[in-house]
Amino acid sequence: MDQNTRRYNSKEEISKVDNSAGHHSSGFGSLNCRDVRWSEEEIPMALHYCKTALSVIIHTTGELSRMMIEVPSQNIDRIERGLHQIHRASSRLHRVFEGLLLEGMHHSGSVCCIDPDSDLKQKVSFYRGVREAKIRYVAGKTNSVSKPRLIELPVSRLQWEFITDTLLGNAISYCGDQPPDISIGWGLERDQTGQWFHFRVHDRGTGIHKEDLHQIKQPFYRGRNAGYIPGSGTGLYLTAKMLRRCGGKIVIDSEVDRFTEVKISIPLR
Repeated sequence: MDQNTRRYNSKEEISKVDNSAGHHSSGFGSLNCRDVRWSEEEIPMALHYCKTALSVIIHTTGELSRMMIEVPSQNIDRIERGLHQIHRASSRLHRVFEGLLLEGMHHSGSVCCIDPDSDLKQKVSFYRGVREAKIRYVAGKTNSVSKPRLIELPVSRLQWEFITDTLLGNAISYCGDQPPDISIGWGLERDQTGQWFHFRVHDRGTGIHKEDLHQIKQPFYRGRNAGYIPGSGTGLYLTAKMLRRCGGKIVIDSEVDRFTEVKISIPLR
């Protein structure tokens, strides 16, 4: 036996290790944006690392769940305890992630001025380099008298970047093993409630079951067959939450093996 390997001879010993791990992970729960002041430059990278870590956690959870089918029954309780610890850690990491976005609002304010044509063309240029993605861009449409070049949105620049990156990144993931085939567009609309900014992302990918659509914005929900929806679910959850705070909305439509379309609407001041 390797000197770094220890064999546990009783459930009591295993329990002690699990409790120790739980005590250690609880310290992670105290990490939030009140403990440290993040600079405006640090926040986007911290968000990236959090999102990556959450995706790894989701993948690990899926692997452990599949292992439960194959391992001897006497080991299942150990895997279940491991899954419980992972779930606790992921929940705490999710709170850190959400806190970082709120900290970003503190730095950059709750309003940003965008040039949608320029901004989205830059996004298209960047994401075309990911897995040779085919992305079509539809210039903005409006039913207003004029089409302004700059639009003031009631979200911070950090939030706007997060929303657009989430929707485009998801669209690429939803295309499975096929080269991504995506179209994006934006528009302005005036109705009896006021003026709205719309942003739409459409992919011809694996699609999502209708039964899962009403839960897809919940963090860590990966479908009835755990793991078939890629990612951690955090991006859509936070996007929906930010939109609700500013009076906006998100609509998702999908059909398995055909497409997924996500449309967000943000009220203009």
